[in-house]
Amino acid sequence: MRNRTIRPRKCATDPRFGALTPDVQLAYWTLQCHADDAGRIPWDSAVVFGLLGFAGYGPGRVGEMLRELERAGQVAAYEVEGVAFAVFLYWEAEQRVDKAQAPKYPDPPDETSRLCVRKARRPERPRAQPVRPAAPVALAPVAPAENLGEFQLTTAPEKTKQNGAPKAGVPTDDERPQVLEVEAFYRKAMEKRASWEMSDKRMKALLARLRSGVSVRRIKAAIMGCRVSPYHMGENNTRRVYDDLELICRSPEKVDAFVETYRAHLRTEEQGAPADRWKRGEPRATAEDLIQNALDNEGGD
Repeated sequence: MRNRTIRPRKCATDPRFGALTPDVQLAYWTLQCHADDAGRIPWDSAVVFGLLGFAGYGPGRVGEMLRELERAGQVAAYEVEGVAFAVFLYWEAEQRVDKAQAPKYPDPPDETSRLCVRKARRPERPRAQPVRPAAPVALAPVAPAENLGEFQLTTAPEKTKQNGAPKAGVPTDDERPQVLEVEAFYRKAMEKRASWEMSDKRMKALLARLRSGVSVRRIKAAIMGCRVSPYHMGENNTRRVYDDLELICRSPEKVDAFVETYRAHLRTEEQGAPADRWKRGEPRATAEDLIQNALDNEGGD
């Protein structure tokens, strides 16, 4: 006896099965558990009576139930050497047998096998073939010729990289001194360790601002704006420091925002308000030197 699948929807999808009485439907599912992995089962009423074990049902009533299943087209009975067997006609469509064993009972005749409903199998999907892009074509002017007109189709040459535009993360010879100046100032202002390095991401952001017309003096002022911002120095809910050079130079709006923060800090200093919450314990003279050096090395905006 094996575990089988019971499909309640069969009562709605198969009108003949739905017309059967509940005890006959229950006998149908019970007998499927006693069938072999090919959907075959002994069909003698005395043998089936022992398999079902329904209380209050005698062999006579069990024989009537078997004939009702045959008339409803759920099973097909056959004999082999005088012994009665039956095969479930919807076995393959209703059951999925894992690790099927060899049939215990003999094969039904060919005319009975043809009555079995086979499970509809999905057609295999064709494997997708790699699509090779066709060579691009372009119109190239040629000398006038008969029946060709002024143009003809020719294979377009492969595009080559333009060497005139500077690469995104590589400074030119003119930009290298500016990059070194900003890097040295940033290291000093943010008190970075010797292990800090100018990564590709930071270099690309810095070069993008320099090439967009932002001066070195303004980038220094933005660095100081981040340096004097309590939030970016760790006075926030997460206690994290947001002072990366890539963040400062991420966009022109970021640079402008940090510059305004630094200008507000200078105005606060002129009014005599305390502005040393952002310090990391360094002497005030060192902090003031950093503030003044931010704008002293360059001209005005």
